[in-house]
Amino acid sequence: MAPSTLVVDTNFLISNLDLVEQLVEIHAEFSHVVVIPGTVLEELDGLKSGTKQTSRKAREVIHYIHKKLAETNPGIRGQRLSEFVQSNLKGDDSILDCCRFFSARSFTVLCSNDRNLCAKALTNEIKTVSFVQGMTATLIAVHVAVAAGLMTPEIGEQFLSREPAFNKPSTHESHDPPPDGDLDMADISESAQQPETMPKPLELPQDEYSSISSMERDVIKTLFESIIALIEYAMHQAYSKEELVYFQYKKPEPTGKSIAQVFDKFQIAVFSEYFPRRVYTEIQEAIKQPTSNFNKAGFDKFIDLWGGVMLHLSKNDPSYRNALNSLKAVVDRFYM
Repeated sequence: MAPSTLVVDTNFLISNLDLVEQLVEIHAEFSHVVVIPGTVLEELDGLKSGTKQTSRKAREVIHYIHKKLAETNPGIRGQRLSEFVQSNLKGDDSILDCCRFFSARSFTVLCSNDRNLCAKALTNEIKTVSFVQGMTATLIAVHVAVAAGLMTPEIGEQFLSREPAFNKPSTHESHDPPPDGDLDMADISESAQQPETMPKPLELPQDEYSSISSMERDVIKTLFESIIALIEYAMHQAYSKEELVYFQYKKPEPTGKSIAQVFDKFQIAVFSEYFPRRVYTEIQEAIKQPTSNFNKAGFDKFIDLWGGVMLHLSKNDPSYRNALNSLKAVVDRFYM
């Protein structure tokens, strides 16, 4: 079995067959395999008799899967009858069971545009990928490989820098009404094109601090709350309110641990465009350290990390850079 597994559902296959084809083609470079759940094969067979366009696409997918399985292509395989955790499940529950089976044996990601199914997967600690405009097979493969520990962030960034289609929209037609209540990607893209206004950075309270601890407290609070405002902005750009409910997204608390949990949960689907994978590693190391009793060097390191996160999320907006410089100036004055 490959070190990482990409389980694809019916709607993702029909709407994004080009991405799946490319993922299969590059499987050797990134050490993954695409798995087709048994339920998906049954659903595709049923869709052959659907509307003309859906039927055509279902037949196209079936033809592709049959061809690759007949070739015994190591980049794609079907779910065997013995590969389940709980038997006699149907529909989405059966696909989720497939994910659970493979997640016990390899790093597993569900590729689905069905928000309800994705929410169930996330509840069971299975990573998910949903299509958004600009997503490429290399982008998916890199982030899966890095998240699985199969590739360093630096090597992943090298792959992305060589990707000619990076950040370009997929050309595959995908705007048919999806089957079985899946969300249409056209709806998701439309919501992403109507973002709220980027929030302004928060300012440090204009107080005369009586102690280092009170200054540190306000600097940390201001920095974390600015980051949270940018996270909220990014999440509402990526998803509608209804989709955020499906994903069980909650606004993080102003702590490094709470912020890191949001980044970890949505690192592939949302935050991959904001900062490189190495930043996640630095954050995971940082939250292990206490946020009190700093010395000057330690506090500078803390501000550099979380200030960098803030700048990445704001896409280096000048107002945020100015705000970070102001925070650093306060710290420098206090420690003089």
